[in-house]
Amino acid sequence: MQQPPPRVANTAPSQPDLPQTASTLISSEEGVNGILCADARGLCLAAKGCSQAHMAGYLRSIVDNAVDLLGAPSSEHCIVCVESASGKILLTGQQQTYTAIFKTAAP
Repeated sequence: MQQPPPRVANTAPSQPDLPQTASTLISSEEGVNGILCADARGLCLAAKGCSQAHMAGYLRSIVDNAVDLLGAPSSEHCIVCVESASGKILLTGQQQTYTAIFKTAAP
């Protein structure tokens, strides 16, 4: 009788539940009405609230161009703030993950 192959334990590092984390941030932080997370290729990892998945590539591109314009080393943390009368978007990229937080304007 042939023995089944040994089982290999899953050794992949655990990833936080991005959609759940995004929902928690939107509900707990005043003025936050959307969050978008993208990977290093600009593919959407999570989109909640007013953000949309197709924005992920733009997010990555804006942050990468800001870093290039500043001439910042890749190890340095860069935050981009895009403001308008209706609110602002905070964009950042760190450790191959890009994040945008959408906030409404204060009354």
